[in-house]
Amino acid sequence: MALEKQEACQLYIEQEIETGLEKGQTPYQIGKQVAEWVEKLFEVAVKPDTIRKRADRQLRTNVHSDLTDGNNEENEEKPVKPVIVRNEQGQFSEGTKIAGPGRPPKFKAVEPAHRTQFTGENEWYTPIEYIEAAREVLGCIDLDPASSEFGQRRVLAQDFYTKETDGLTKEWTGNIWLNPPYSQPSISQFIEKAVLEWDEGRIKKAIILTHNYTDTAWFHIAESRAKNLCFTRGRIKFESSDGKIAAPTQGQCFFYYGNNGNKFKEVFIKYGFIR
Repeated sequence: MALEKQEACQLYIEQEIETGLEKGQTPYQIGKQVAEWVEKLFEVAVKPDTIRKRADRQLRTNVHSDLTDGNNEENEEKPVKPVIVRNEQGQFSEGTKIAGPGRPPKFKAVEPAHRTQFTGENEWYTPIEYIEAAREVLGCIDLDPASSEFGQRRVLAQDFYTKETDGLTKEWTGNIWLNPPYSQPSISQFIEKAVLEWDEGRIKKAIILTHNYTDTAWFHIAESRAKNLCFTRGRIKFESSDGKIAAPTQGQCFFYYGNNGNKFKEVFIKYGFIR
């Protein structure tokens, strides 16, 4: 049975928001992309900001669920959400997730990266100069809670956790350097964890590096406790283990937690503006 155009449009927007968040896209990216396809498929003009706000609310809901549900969800019966498909006559209906005529292209899913995702690679590392700048501010790096064996060749933390040892399940103490996984829900979980450890007094000082996604809930959570922020001038060229250089589509932000904001400003002012 064909769905009314307005109902099909709304269901389509919901499913594309969910798909975008699963891929780790930002609400801004989702808003722009989905608005374009809605106009093409349904001949309806929707403001990207309207979709962005819906995506942001859904992201907040997902983050809250991740923090409160624990590991009980495997025993829960989850509702089946409708998926919109389009037949050869151009009619929309509920169905399985199969691309039909006029559907936007479906990109190959990428497993959640333990570092930022730029090109499908799983591991991207911060250039040494930024790590050394962080070390100069912190004095030493006691812990890198989202790292790898290769990454520690440059971070040289006293202790570190990998994807396998799972830093989210451990206590973080001392001076922390954190470049978290940039996919969802991992980045939200690591930011929440950092703020919790700071509030509990276990973290003495910390510097966190992320993209400057100021429209996301996790960014505002990180900012709420930070002493200072450095928004980079230009984009950091993250590196892979084989020497490839990533090309991020946005700038980055360093969050500083500690009691020596003047030192942070002195060292990081060359990378961008400080607030």
